[in-house]
Amino acid sequence: VQCTMSGPFSFEESLHKILDLQKQDKTYAAEKEIVRAEQVLSEILLRDPGDQAATVLLSQLHDNESVQNVKREAAELRVLLHDLVSIDGWQRVKESDGVCTSYRHEEGTPLYSVKLEGIIDSPLLDICCVINEIDLYTEWIPQLATSRVIAHTSRFHKMVHLKFNAPWPVAPRDGCLFGYGVDLLEECKSIAIMVRSCVPSDPHDHPAEDPGCVRAHVHTAGFLLSLVSPTHTMVRIIGNANPFLPFVPYWLVNLVTKQLAHYFFYMLRKRSKMVQSEGSVYHERVQANPVYAEVDQLVQQFSAGLGEIEPPADADILASIAEPTT
Repeated sequence: VQCTMSGPFSFEESLHKILDLQKQDKTYAAEKEIVRAEQVLSEILLRDPGDQAATVLLSQLHDNESVQNVKREAAELRVLLHDLVSIDGWQRVKESDGVCTSYRHEEGTPLYSVKLEGIIDSPLLDICCVINEIDLYTEWIPQLATSRVIAHTSRFHKMVHLKFNAPWPVAPRDGCLFGYGVDLLEECKSIAIMVRSCVPSDPHDHPAEDPGCVRAHVHTAGFLLSLVSPTHTMVRIIGNANPFLPFVPYWLVNLVTKQLAHYFFYMLRKRSKMVQSEGSVYHERVQANPVYAEVDQLVQQFSAGLGEIEPPADADILASIAEPTT
């Protein structure tokens, strides 16, 4: 193994591949390439601890901001996807209209995590469109007064500000969220979307709380959209948020959360039917935004040959996102 431009391993080529995979939102493929580069450089140092070139390159790899972002996102996505697929600790509370609703107690908080699972008879792209068009959320999410994108930090990385009205005397709630999509089509014919409240390490300044608002906190939320046929998509949604309502009993907050989660799934199913309707705002945006054409091309590639409705096996999904070993 050589640490040169001309040998079997080229650091420059490996780093270029990592950055290219990150740009394509292929987080886990990028993570595997990072681990491969680390392994090669570590083996060189194991044989020759004094190899300065390998030492410098390994340091450059670890200090690279994009590499750090890939590692962080891969780790938090792994937790999210495991929760979306796993049945551990989840209690099923409702199953109607093809939607299964479950909740789970979380350590250290009286607030539940809520999970919904079901098949939506719409193409995966159409569901992605409804989720991606942030400013249209006010048309279908109850009490949502404003919904805007603060920044695009990459093609599918967004910082978003939401503001919810509340009945008097409760103050309105707002939230500053960071979300991103990940292409898992090659791994498990799926697209994952991670959402959480912004943290200081996110790549953009956060807006201050709106005057008169209380800032809610989204610990984690996300989607796993899996191809089951060209016209059907398995949708899994998870969420855990704290609206900071100290005078409202937690049992009531949890009850309302479960009801709203089921309604959200129902509306996502309903809105996805609008995407292919000529004249709808969704249809216009799909036609105008070339990103949707890119996603559609990828989806078509991996949905070819799918016939009967058969979601990907949970074990296959977990295996595809397993942490690579060195």
